[in-house]
Amino acid sequence: MTLLDESDRTILADAPDKARAFSTYIGQPEVRVGLAAIRAIKTLPFSFMVTGIGIALLCLGGRSGDPLARALPWMRRASIAAILWGGAKLVVDSLTATVLSAGLPEGFTYYFATEWNEVGTALMLALAAYTMAWALEAGVKAQRDLAEIV
Repeated sequence: MTLLDESDRTILADAPDKARAFSTYIGQPEVRVGLAAIRAIKTLPFSFMVTGIGIALLCLGGRSGDPLARALPWMRRASIAAILWGGAKLVVDSLTATVLSAGLPEGFTYYFATEWNEVGTALMLALAAYTMAWALEAGVKAQRDLAEIV
């Protein structure tokens, strides 16, 4: 019930028979698996982002070779995962509302989430991190090229 918006929760609170029907719908294994798969859409990019940052930090702590050059590709990968994670909220909210709509009295409806406040901020920060990683990689490449010339 907590996944529903306020208006749908009010409808179910006013009608106990509809609330029982919704609970029965939510209890079905295929609905539970579907909701878990939808949740994975948001969880997996976050996991990749955190893992990429961790590996980049591990590379930066290394003593052999050029630690920055080894860490930057991981930072770029982590920032790509952050971009995917930022956009995943719209997908997850839309799919969750669509799946849950089949158990509501109105029946199945397609929903498209348009909550851009959180998503916009997350995407801008992720894009800034990607741009920073790209710029640092270009600087490291230019440094190597200059070292070859000299």
